[in-house]
Amino acid sequence: MSSMKKEMKQHAATEMPQKSASCGAASPMPKQNKSSASEPHCAIEVPSKSKGTKAAKTKVVAHIDCGFTNNLFIRGEGISSLSWEKGVQMKNIGPNEWLWESDRPFSTMQFKVLVNDSWYEQGNNHTVAFGQEVDLSPQF
Repeated sequence: MSSMKKEMKQHAATEMPQKSASCGAASPMPKQNKSSASEPHCAIEVPSKSKGTKAAKTKVVAHIDCGFTNNLFIRGEGISSLSWEKGVQMKNIGPNEWLWESDRPFSTMQFKVLVNDSWYEQGNNHTVAFGQEVDLSPQF
């Protein structure tokens, strides 16, 4: 046997046993090529938030048929993600139903809904406090 093959066999015999995916005791695993040998063999599970506690979210749900090619936007003040200068597109969650939500804390905010970030709804500004949900049917 060549000296290179002997060295490879000796190296293989002195390798540490690989651990299972659960990070427990050593278990037999198929040999890995050198390119994947540097990858970790142990998955680390990051703790998630408890299923029993939900982070408070503020929700604005607008019920309106704004037309097939149109989108609803929201503009306002009182929370850092909104301004009166440029709107944030709302998410179409169903037929004639649009959603904006945020988990960023604030005390109260004022807002209006716009079609295509151009046409404001009629009437006064809406006001909502952090953690509340507002359902509205805007008129244009």
